[in-house]
Amino acid sequence: MDPKYFDYAASTALLPEVKQAMEQADAFYANPSAQHLFGREAATFIEKHRQELAAELQVKPQEIYYMAGATEANNLALRGAVNHYGGRPACVMTEHDSVIRTVEAMGGETLEVERATGQVKEDAIINLPDDVVVFSLALVNNETGVVADMRRVRKLLAMVKESREGRGIDLPLLLHTDASQAGLYTLSPRTHNADLATYSSKSLYGPSQAAVLFVSRSVQLKPDATGGSQENGYRPGTQSAKNIAGVSTALRVAVKERAPQLNQLETLNEYLVEGIESLGGSVVLASEEKSPHVLMVVFEGVDNEELMHKLSQRGFAVGIGSACHASSKRPSRALEALAISRDEQRSSIRLSIGRYTTRDSIKDLLANLEDLLVG
Repeated sequence: MDPKYFDYAASTALLPEVKQAMEQADAFYANPSAQHLFGREAATFIEKHRQELAAELQVKPQEIYYMAGATEANNLALRGAVNHYGGRPACVMTEHDSVIRTVEAMGGETLEVERATGQVKEDAIINLPDDVVVFSLALVNNETGVVADMRRVRKLLAMVKESREGRGIDLPLLLHTDASQAGLYTLSPRTHNADLATYSSKSLYGPSQAAVLFVSRSVQLKPDATGGSQENGYRPGTQSAKNIAGVSTALRVAVKERAPQLNQLETLNEYLVEGIESLGGSVVLASEEKSPHVLMVVFEGVDNEELMHKLSQRGFAVGIGSACHASSKRPSRALEALAISRDEQRSSIRLSIGRYTTRDSIKDLLANLEDLLVG
């Protein structure tokens, strides 16, 4: 990847290991559902990757489901749970569009966050309506980088469940986490006591249009889609051996290389933050626990689109909020939930770094920012 690329939260290039795995998959072009030799070989290839990934995530192979992207996985987790158990979904106001818009479309609940920390409000969880059956919370927020306090959330959900049981309400209260931006943290859903977990491929140096949904064996989903029995019927349609090999390899590498990557990006983050602040910029929720790979930066009074385009002309790639809705020019609900004003939002850019970012590339970015901002 080009060292001037500062939009890792939106998408990433393929790792060499991922490319190699996907090239190997070219030999398995047959439909994995076919009963002839070629089909069975393709199916065996897919199951091999499923088993290897399950071992890395410390789950069972039967709990791993391959999807065509994190948006599809999030929709299946929320809609599938409600379709099967009844009730409604809930999420926090800072979630990715694929979660919050799905929750709203289903008449679900959106919970407020603490403006000072970005964490979901405790009383919001405690007062969840009795018909909420699945609560979704990103492990790492895709705009601010806030790392959710999953242990606290799971404890609060357990209290809500206990209260319900005491009143004769036996609906489940499942926890779904979107771990798409959480490649620097422990990815095993067991660690976070999640019932459902989404893993995006394109955020982890894997192919686009590929993702994994973890579904605990204790959970049942009823998908909206109908068709064949692929992926236990959760995702009907011919499986792509190539994309499955890619996303599985990307996730396995992320798990194995998490610690050194985290250390590297923490060091680069410190250098970047110091430089941003020296230019008069401010980092949203700078003092909170956040993933070091993503920063939401405000340069007061500066038009963010103009700045983004000027940086682009100089060969730099930066974001202005979540790439999934940046082109719509809608205000960021994540930033609004944190009481970031519209003027500040129009002056904010998202900088996200990754394994190919260097100290020199950050120095180069800061120099160009200084030239554009200060003159």
